Amino acid sequence: MAQLKTMRIECENIDDIEMNGLGDIVRAAISLGYYQVEIAVEPEGVSRVCSVFKDLTSCRLLSTDPLFSRNIVIFVRANGKTYADDAYNALRHIWTRYLSAQNQPNMPSDPRLMKWFATELERIQELMRHFGKQINIHD
Repeated sequence: MAQLKTMRIECENIDDIEMNGLGDIVRAAISLGYYQVEIAVEPEGVSRVCSVFKDLTSCRLLSTDPLFSRNIVIFVRANGKTYADDAYNALRHIWTRYLSAQNQPNMPSDPRLMKWFATELERIQELMRHFGKQINIHD
């Protein structure tokens, strides 16, 4: 079986995924807030997801990631916050949401899904280390 794909979609409610008939291809859904959800999806289902939801995957975990700039307001910048602070805090938020989803008692024990969580958490932690060094946080 093929490796699960990671997508970020614009979605008001995780239940909308099931209601739109995508429960057969979406293996996990993680609400990040701000109408953004990350999903583990079967590779052959990517186009079906894109036909229902806006695909935000292209900016995921990059400098253009909307979650990295959600807390950017003038007074925060004036208090010495940097882009690295914002990115680190967003990544910590995402990491926490992934851990919470991974540890849900109803999460299937599918080996591909476990590998997906491990890969995504490792990627997020790597970025947290990168931005953490810039703001002198050593995890």
